[in-house]
Amino acid sequence: MKIVKTDSSGYVLECDCEREFRGGRMRLTFECTRCGRVAYAAEIIGDWLLSRRGTEARLTGAPF
Repeated sequence: MKIVKTDSSGYVLECDCEREFRGGRMRLTFECTRCGRVAYAAEIIGDWLLSRRGTEARLTGAPF
């Protein structure tokens, strides 16, 4: 699973089964509404933050 966007109501996620769903606000786990796959929110959000950090570093030229 991965976060595809955020808004004031929480996260929109995409599962490996290619289903997008609204994950809502922070919780312990997210569950796909189609296939039932469950993933820890901390891992999904951590991956999303790291990917954003990498993008920001490329845009600003900051070394990491």
